[in-house]
Amino acid sequence: GFAQVKFGELFKATENNMEAVTGTLKTAKKLKVVHYEGEILFQGRDDFTDVILLSESLPEDSHKYYTSAKVNRRSKALNTKKGKAFQSSTLATSTNNCYVCSKRVYAMEFKEALGK
Repeated sequence: GFAQVKFGELFKATENNMEAVTGTLKTAKKLKVVHYEGEILFQGRDDFTDVILLSESLPEDSHKYYTSAKVNRRSKALNTKKGKAFQSSTLATSTNNCYVCSKRVYAMEFKEALGK
């Protein structure tokens, strides 16, 4: 590898400017840019786990993975109404289209389709 660091050191170094270091590492592992034991790292439990940098660049097919910018663009394209509590779509204010016939599905119809 090119470099190696303990997860605890990396977490402390990035805690004020990188809020999703664990998710970033998980994606980097899928892209074979870093290696570490286990599937996901947790602060405290995995502080002494080695994170090894395997590559200094991203593979050419890394565009297949979602970035936050792609997710934000997709959300805006869907133009979903947002609830106040968590700024997310709510069942009461959302309307969706049927995947089969493309007709509008309202909240109560959606609830019925789920069997609730």
